[in-house]
Amino acid sequence: MLANRTLSEDQAAIRRQFIDFFESDRNEDKYLRRIQQMMVEGKHRLIIDMNDLLDFQSGSGPLGMSVMQSPAKYIPLLELAVKDRLLEQQADYLKIDYRTSSVNVGFEGPVGKILGPRELYARHLNTLVALEGVITKQSAPRPRVLETVHYCPETNKFSKKEYRDQLTPLLDSSHLPTVNVMPKTDMDGHALRTELGLSSFVDSQMAMLQEAPERAPTGQLPRSVELRFDDDLVDVVKPGDRVLLVGTYMPYTSGDSKTFHSIVMVNNVLPASSSLRITKPLDSHLTEMKNFCTKCLTQLGASGVLRTLSKAIAPGIFGLQSEKQAILLMLIGGVERKAHNSHVRGDINVLLVGEPSTAKSQLMRYVLGIAPIALSTTGKGSSGVGLTAAVTADSYSGERSLSAGAMVLADRGVLCIDEFDKMGPQDRVSMHEAMEQQTVTIAKAGIHASLNARCSVLAAANPVYGFYSVRHRLSHNVGLPESLLSRFDLTFIILDQHSSEHTRRVGAHILKNHMTSEPVGLDVTVSKTILQSDNSTVRSEDSSSMTTNCNGESIVSLDFLRRYIHHAKQLSPLLTETSQSLISQHYVQLRSEQQDGSKDGFFVTARTLEAIVRLATAHAKLRLSLTVDEDDVKGAMELLRASVHAAAAASAQREHDNADVFEDVQASKKARTEVPVVQNSSSAAEDSASRDFDARVRLALAALQKERKETVSLHALRDRVGKDADLLLVKKVMESVHSDDFVFDSLDETITFLF
Repeated sequence: MLANRTLSEDQAAIRRQFIDFFESDRNEDKYLRRIQQMMVEGKHRLIIDMNDLLDFQSGSGPLGMSVMQSPAKYIPLLELAVKDRLLEQQADYLKIDYRTSSVNVGFEGPVGKILGPRELYARHLNTLVALEGVITKQSAPRPRVLETVHYCPETNKFSKKEYRDQLTPLLDSSHLPTVNVMPKTDMDGHALRTELGLSSFVDSQMAMLQEAPERAPTGQLPRSVELRFDDDLVDVVKPGDRVLLVGTYMPYTSGDSKTFHSIVMVNNVLPASSSLRITKPLDSHLTEMKNFCTKCLTQLGASGVLRTLSKAIAPGIFGLQSEKQAILLMLIGGVERKAHNSHVRGDINVLLVGEPSTAKSQLMRYVLGIAPIALSTTGKGSSGVGLTAAVTADSYSGERSLSAGAMVLADRGVLCIDEFDKMGPQDRVSMHEAMEQQTVTIAKAGIHASLNARCSVLAAANPVYGFYSVRHRLSHNVGLPESLLSRFDLTFIILDQHSSEHTRRVGAHILKNHMTSEPVGLDVTVSKTILQSDNSTVRSEDSSSMTTNCNGESIVSLDFLRRYIHHAKQLSPLLTETSQSLISQHYVQLRSEQQDGSKDGFFVTARTLEAIVRLATAHAKLRLSLTVDEDDVKGAMELLRASVHAAAAASAQREHDNADVFEDVQASKKARTEVPVVQNSSSAAEDSASRDFDARVRLALAALQKERKETVSLHALRDRVGKDADLLLVKKVMESVHSDDFVFDSLDETITFLF
C-alpha cells in the first residue's frame, strides 16, 4: 500500500539514497545474497546491518544516524527501496492470490546503547532503540485489518478502504490514522457489503518486556515496557525468554484517555545468547585461570581447585565446607544432553535443611550476588502459579494469556527458594515437573503450553518442630514427600552444635567479621544492583585475583571467581570408559548399603545415578578438563555420600553434642563444689524436694508416652503427677526438659510426642 503513495521531492530523494546504498560496490553483493536467501526461506523481512548504513554517507551525514533518529520517516522509504530490489529479482514474489503483501526490514548491529525498560525516557520517543530483558507476558496472536473490500450490489462496483492506527508510519497528509469503522453505505447512500475474503489482514501480538530481575536496583520493583510484534515476528518469543530486540519507541493514546502511553514497535529479535552480552574472556584472564588451576592441582591434588574456590563462597560464614563445595558445583552445573528425543538435565539442585540460625539464608544471598542469572523467592510468599506460570486476562485482545513465574524467569540461572518447608502441598505439586523435566506445562482456560524452566534450585528448609529430630526420617522432619526430595541431587542437614569449643570458634569468627568489615553509610543515595556488590575485591580488569578473609587467610577474589565460573560453565566434558565403570560400581554399592540397612540414609534411586554423573561432570569443569576422570568421580562421591548419609551423620553429631554438653555441665558442677558454700538445712531440704518433684514429673511423662497418645495437655500431666501438684511447677519443669521424644508448647500448654 505504501507504493501507491505519491512521494514528495524530499521523500523521493531519501528513497534514491537507499537505492544507491543497495547498488554500492560494498553492499550490492552482500544484500543481494540476503534477499535471495530471504526468498528461498519464503520470508518477507530483510535484516539490515546498521554498520553498513553508518558507513554510507548521504547529504546530511551517515545514513544510519538519520534512520536511528527518525525511523518513522526513513523506515517506510527503506522498505520501498527493498521492495524495488526484491521485484527486480522476482516480479511476482510479493503477490499472493489477488493481493500484494508488503516487505519489512529489521536492524542488527550498533543501534546505540543497549537499554533496559528502566532507562527509557521521553528523549527516546520516536527513535530506534535496542532493549534487553525478559518476556513476562504475551497475548494471543490477533489479526489486524489493513484493507477492506466492499461491494455495492446496486452499482455492481467494488471499493476499498485502508485502516491505519496511530503507530502506522506517515508518508503524506492522506496517510493519517483512520476511524476503524467499516462503511455501511457509499458516498451516494447505496448499501455496501463487506467482502472479508478479499480484504487484507496482518498478524499482530502484544507482549511485556521486563528488566531482568538481577539487574533491578536493590529494593525496587522491575519495570516493564509494552511491545508489539507484527507479521512474521508473531510467536517468535514466549514468556520467560531473555531477548535482545530492536524497535521504534513510540507514544500513543488509547480510547478517550487523555494520558499518553508508550510502546516499542519491534522489527528484529536477536537470539537469547545475545541478550546476555557474554564477552569472550581475555587471553590474559585465560592464562591466569589455567595457571591457577595447574597450581591447585599440583599442590593440593585433584580436588584442589574445588577446595580452594569453595573457600571464597561466603567467606563470612564459619564452617559448612561440604555445603559450600556443593554450591560451587551447582553454579558450574553439569552438561545438558538430549538423546532419543529425551531430555537429561544438567542443572544441579541442592537442599539445605537446618535448624534456626545456621546461615542458610546468608548462603543463598551470596549465590544471588555471584550467579549471572539468579532469582529469589520464599515458599510462603509464592503460590504454585507464582513459581511456574499463570493464566491472566489480556487487556489487548480480551483473551487469556500467559504470565511467566519465578522458575520460568530464572531460565538458565539459579532459583533460590527460602522457607521451602512453608510451601503448601498444592503449590509444591507444580514443582515436580519443573525440577526434573525442566518444563512447565500449562493446561488452563483453554491454553495448553509448555514453557522452559531450565534452572538450578537452591532451597532452604527448617525442621517442622524447630529442631531436627534424629529419630525420624528427613521427610518427616521437613514435611516434604520423598518424590520431591529425590529431585534434589544433594541434601545437607545442618545442626546447631552446642559444644563449648564450637560455640567459642563461631563466636570468634563472627566478632572478627564485625571488626574487619566496613560500615555502610546511611547517606548513600546510589542504588546498586545485586551484581554490583560492595565487595572491595571488585575493581578493574587489572585487580588482583587474590584477597583475604577476616582470619587473614588467602582466598580468590569475587571478580576472579565469577570469571572462573563463567569460563568453566562453557565446557562439555565427556565420560571415559573408566569413569563410567567406576560410577556404576559406586551406584551398585549405594543400593546394596541401603538394602542391607548398614547406613541410615535417603532413598537411592536412578536419579542418584544421574546426580553422580552431573557432580562428576561439574568437578571436571572445575579442573578445566574435557574428560571426566576417576578423580572427578571420587570427588563427586565424597559430596554425595555426605548427602546420602546425612541423617546418620546428624544422629552422630547430636550424640556427640549431648556428650560434650554433659561434660561441660559436670565440669561446672565440679567447679562449684570446690568452692566452699555455707548452706543451711532449710535450703538443702528445698533442693531435695525440687529434685524429687522433677523425678515425679519425668516418671509421669514416661507413663503417658507409653500410652501412645499423640498429644496430651499439661493438666493431664499434672493429674498423673498428683492432683496436689502445683501446675506452675509442672510447667516450669517441662520448660527445662529438652528431648527429641516430644515437643512442649508453653503457650497452648500441650505436649506432642514424636513417635
